[in-house]
Amino acid sequence: MTDGRNLVFLPTNEEHNFTEFLKRELRDADAGDRKIIKRLIEKALEISIKRITGKKLMHGIFLLEDPILLYRCERANLYLGFSVRANLTEKEDGRVEEAVIELAPQAYVRESILDYVNLRRERGASANAISRNLTTYRNRVIVAPSGNYGSIIEVIMRKAGSQKVSDTDNRNLVEFWKQIYDIDISPDEIPLLKIKMVNSENTFTYPPSMCFFAGDDFIPAGVQKFIENKKSTLKVRMDEVANKAIKNLRIGDLSLGSEAAITEQANDLQAQLLQETRQKLFSRNVSTRGSIMSVYDELWFFPTQIQFS
Repeated sequence: MTDGRNLVFLPTNEEHNFTEFLKRELRDADAGDRKIIKRLIEKALEISIKRITGKKLMHGIFLLEDPILLYRCERANLYLGFSVRANLTEKEDGRVEEAVIELAPQAYVRESILDYVNLRRERGASANAISRNLTTYRNRVIVAPSGNYGSIIEVIMRKAGSQKVSDTDNRNLVEFWKQIYDIDISPDEIPLLKIKMVNSENTFTYPPSMCFFAGDDFIPAGVQKFIENKKSTLKVRMDEVANKAIKNLRIGDLSLGSEAAITEQANDLQAQLLQETRQKLFSRNVSTRGSIMSVYDELWFFPTQIQFS
C-alpha cells in the first residue's frame, strides 16, 4: 500500500525491483508513521472484506452486489455498498491507544465516460465535439476504484491496449489494471483520459470505463424511491460482512480484530452534512476566503466564505 509518498510492504516480502528501500519499525509516536499504520489497517480490512464479498472496491466503497442499470437515467448505474474509514485514537503521550473503524451504507449513481461517449456517438456527435465537451463542460470526474475527484485535461484518441503506462513501465493500461486492481479493461476502449487529480500535482491516464460523472440531478422521483428502497437493505448486509471481516483482521502474523468490540452508533450528522456539501460543491466553480493551517504534515484550508461563480 502507499501513504501517498512511500510504498510500504511487510519485510517478509523481498520480491521487489526497487533500487532504494529502507527496512524499519513503525513508531506510533511519530505522526508520519501513524499515517502509515492507519493505511496498513485500511489495506488489511480491504483484503478481508474483498475475500468475504468477492466484490471489488469501486468509487471508494466496497460493493455488496453488481452495479444495477437505472432505466430513464441515460446510462447510469446504481452502486450499492458501504464506505470504511479508520481513525487512530491517541493517549496523552501521543501514542496510539486503539483503532476505530467506521462503516456506513452508501448508494451511488454513476455514469461512466465510456457509456457517455458511446451514447453521444450513437446520436451522431463527432469525436472533436465529444473531446471538446469532456475538457470543458463535463470535465469533472470521479475515478475508480478509489473514488477520488479529478478533472479531464486532455482526451487521447488511442485504444487502451496500445497505451503504455509510462516511459518506465512498458505495460499497457489493460495489463496494468488487471495486475494492480484485478479489473478487466477492454483493449478497444477509446478515448483515453488524462486526469489531473484534486489531491495530487500529478496527472494520470485512465481508460474511460474507470472515470465517472458525479451528480444525480437527472434522477426521476420514481427511480429515486427505488434507490432508497435498495439502500434500506444495506445496513444488515454491511453488519454481517463487517463482523466477519473485523474478527479475522490481520497484518502478517499480527491479529488485530480478535478483541474487537463492534457497536452501533447513531448517524454522525456532522460527517453526513460535510459529505453532502462536498458532493454539491464538486463540479461547480467557486471562490473562497479562509485560513490555511498546518495539520500534522499537511496544509488544510478552512473556508469562512464561499461564493459561487
